[in-house]
Amino acid sequence: MENNPITLLKDKLGAIPTTDFKGYFEDIAKLLMNKCVISKLGINYEIVEVEFYLFTTEHQDVITYPRKLSAGQWFFHQSGVDLTFESESNTECFGGILIRGLRNMDTGELTLGPQKCVDLLWDKSDAFKILENEYPTIVAAAQELDENIQNFPRWIPVKEEDKAKKLKYWTKRVKTEGYEVCRTTDKTDIVFTSPYRFIKFGLMNSTSKGWRGYSAKPRVE
Repeated sequence: MENNPITLLKDKLGAIPTTDFKGYFEDIAKLLMNKCVISKLGINYEIVEVEFYLFTTEHQDVITYPRKLSAGQWFFHQSGVDLTFESESNTECFGGILIRGLRNMDTGELTLGPQKCVDLLWDKSDAFKILENEYPTIVAAAQELDENIQNFPRWIPVKEEDKAKKLKYWTKRVKTEGYEVCRTTDKTDIVFTSPYRFIKFGLMNSTSKGWRGYSAKPRVE
């Protein structure tokens, strides 16, 4: 079915562009956040915040954790969990979409922060058998959520004086995995200022206690 959002999403995750990465991310964000939900044990979670990370020859986002996976897998790392882009069949790129915020569609309760999202979705599971609906799965929303999605620079808590040092570390990590990085590329603008964080800001702003205790609330100019 051509308009099936899951099929469209999978196709997008596997079709890495060579230009207009911001537009590519925006298209995926609209699909993922307005037409899909994450389902577990009969509860649907609306995705209210994500961040995009993608390393390619044309888009050398060195902060991205290297991985070699097919499109549409969960990839766990020290910062949380990503929904992956295609990298298994393409040795020139890797990346994923970090899940940063969820809303329980039954109660309206928000879970904000990538590690808290992991804790919510993978809080427990049977050690001896897979129970029905126990594993978090992306499914089509019952109806399009159609909420406004705003984009901001990603939340990277690095002090100004430490940015050059961190870029050097991230670049070395990518090279260690066998990916050559062009030394003449200015990576700073990609890593720290690109508007690759997508938030249902209005929804979260209008929710009682929505931002409470969340240090990653973006500034709105």
